[in-house]
This record gives sequence, structure tokens and C-alpha cells, in this order.
Amino acid sequence: MSTAMDLERVIAKYTGRDVTRQQLERAMQLGGLAAEFARGVGGTAEAVGVTENELLRVIDTIDRHTGTVRQVIAAEPGQPAASLSALDELRGAGARFDALIAMRNAQLGHLDRLLRLWQLWLDEVEPELGPPR
Repeated sequence: MSTAMDLERVIAKYTGRDVTRQQLERAMQLGGLAAEFARGVGGTAEAVGVTENELLRVIDTIDRHTGTVRQVIAAEPGQPAASLSALDELRGAGARFDALIAMRNAQLGHLDRLLRLWQLWLDEVEPELGPPR
């Protein structure tokens, strides 16, 4: 994930909070706990974006192999059919898909907790950074 919009979109999409790259950059300039929160929020949102991109690649692989398996199953006697090695590849992609979904869910939980903690801290210490709600 390379743009501020991507980072902001991930945060807003999954937490319902509006956090801008400018807020994170300002927090980094403040140093200390503000910078640690900003690194945590930014890094976690970035990780979610990377995981989602990998999920899209796995979904494409699953789609491709599912089509091959359908052709094998639908083939009539005497028709050429691809080998069922696609089933093994489909199983492998399915396991990868499951692992990525679990990873994404853990990342989203982490992101939400970080933002809640950051909000509590902002309310008490650094209200000028603006509310990431």
C-alpha cells in the first residue's frame, strides 16, 4: 500500500475512524508515545493493505483452478481432461486463503485496539492532533 489514500481508506473502512496521514506525521514529529502510536497505526494499516492484496492474488488462483476442476468434472467419456493436479493446487490455495483471512482478522483487531488507545491518549494529552474517530 503506497498512498495516503490507501492508508486512510483501510482505517476508515474497517474502524469507522477518520485518521489522516497528516495526523500520523504530526504524531511522529511529536516523538515519544505519539510517535509510537502513529507507527503502530500506520504499520498495521499498511499490513492490512498488503494482506488484502495477497488475498486478491489467492482468489485469482482459486478462480483459475476452480475452472480447471469444473472442466475435469464436466468432461464426458472420451473427452480430454486436464489432470487433477489442479485439485492439489486448489487445496493449497484454499489453505493459504484461510491463513490470510485469519491474519487479516488479527490485523484488524490490532488496528482497532491501537486506535482506541490512541483516542484515549489524545483525549487526555494531545487533543491538537485531532480525533481519529
